[in-house]
Amino acid sequence: MKILYISQYFPPEAGATQTRAFENVRYLKSKGHDVTVLCEIPNHPAGIVFKGYRGRLYKREMIDGIRVLYIRVFTSQKKNFLTRLAFYLSFMAGASLAGMLLLKQKFDLIYATSPPLPAAGAGLWLSFYKKNPFYFEVRDLWPDSAIELGELKNSFVIEMAKKLEQMCYARATKVITVTNGIEKTLKNEKQIPAIKVELIPNGATIDSFFRDKAGGERLRSDLGLDNKFIVLYAGILGIAQNLETLLKAAAELRHCSDIHFLVAGAGPKKKELSSMAARLKLTNLDFIGERPRKDMPKLYSAVDAALVPLAKNDL
Repeated sequence: MKILYISQYFPPEAGATQTRAFENVRYLKSKGHDVTVLCEIPNHPAGIVFKGYRGRLYKREMIDGIRVLYIRVFTSQKKNFLTRLAFYLSFMAGASLAGMLLLKQKFDLIYATSPPLPAAGAGLWLSFYKKNPFYFEVRDLWPDSAIELGELKNSFVIEMAKKLEQMCYARATKVITVTNGIEKTLKNEKQIPAIKVELIPNGATIDSFFRDKAGGERLRSDLGLDNKFIVLYAGILGIAQNLETLLKAAAELRHCSDIHFLVAGAGPKKKELSSMAARLKLTNLDFIGERPRKDMPKLYSAVDAALVPLAKNDL
């Protein structure tokens, strides 16, 4: 089967979305499918185009036998409503045009993953244009979650986003999601027929984690934390994670000299969180930046506990 896989985020960018997309297409390739990926030129989360991709409208690459078409999007290091909107809409428009003008081959299936929802909008349009079945992957409920978190407040944009969401659900041959909670919401609240909804949870190669004991010990030593109880957060530094709570917890525990916090990752809240840590004079917390995926087993082997924080909302 020839599959066009649309994901705004894809390696060499790092992150959960990028990893899921890459592992999905690699699995499909291993099963004999011919997969083409349509994604943005790497720039996320800092909004700075990666070296080797600058000054180009698009770039074609082969990664593990998978064709990847990277397309230019609007980028900005300033993260506000207008720059985010331009970022998302530029991918929807660019991916739609690229699918028509640069990907002339025939496909059997178009698979688009959201969020961001406009990426699915490109898949929706191309499924009409190329007359293909449309598979819509819902990793988070957009625009609902963006509204709950206060990221999306403009009433016109909310209305347009909800219409796009409804069109994607209506057009989709299959609606794929990653959690039982979202699956229930799709069936019960969004009224998606159960026969259309499929649950494909995120996975992990467990054997690759917690096995680099020697590397973990070296990392603890390099960080000067040999005798500490280390608590790790690794992931995007975004609004949904509510990492301010983590910093407040570190401040409350500053008297516990044997506990140390590590924050690994990057994102739109990095500058604000760094300023907050400086203001709170946190000597028991370090930001250690982005870490390549290959280093994660060593990092997890080095720590004693890991956190998965989320902002409280009704979803």
